[in-house]
Amino acid sequence: MRGSVYLINVLHIISNGIKRDGITNTFIELISNIDDENFRIDIAAVHNDDIDVIREIEEFGCKVIKLPDRQSNILKYCLELFTQLRKGKYQAIHVHGSSSLLFIDLFIAKCAGVKKRIAHSRNTTNHYKKLDKLIRPLFHMTYTKALACGKDAGEFLFGNRKFTVIYNGKDFEKFKYDQERRLLVRSNLM
Repeated sequence: MRGSVYLINVLHIISNGIKRDGITNTFIELISNIDDENFRIDIAAVHNDDIDVIREIEEFGCKVIKLPDRQSNILKYCLELFTQLRKGKYQAIHVHGSSSLLFIDLFIAKCAGVKKRIAHSRNTTNHYKKLDKLIRPLFHMTYTKALACGKDAGEFLFGNRKFTVIYNGKDFEKFKYDQERRLLVRSNLM
């Protein structure tokens, strides 16, 4: 059960949407193991969102903020994000993605007065190569902390600038070999 007073309010944005993939699974792993008495962790639904995954996130006590589709109506998305950032009184925004287009969310957060703006590089490539290159200088002016899931992902998005690698932590107990479970699964598949 979440407390009523939080030390830090954080809004997470996963730029490719909330769906069953590596970034969202890592986010769920994080929220399932965090000290929820000190943090209020919300997440923005930006597009291509899976309702089952949203329900799972809400079960952990996170508020899911539904925003207009980022890809089909960027102006409406920007205005609503600004409104939500002001209304939610967030001390931090943590944007996950793989291109300097994270600039959009980070710039809006900066305009909304969010002091800690985290850019988290999650890949070593993206789909917007020309736009990414064009916006890159602006992108570097909007974040206050640079994170990456690995050295290559960090170098891809941040170049020779300082970044911190935070590997995608996994609970390996879930993947431990279990002979009984193996036999059960094999019998169900035959």
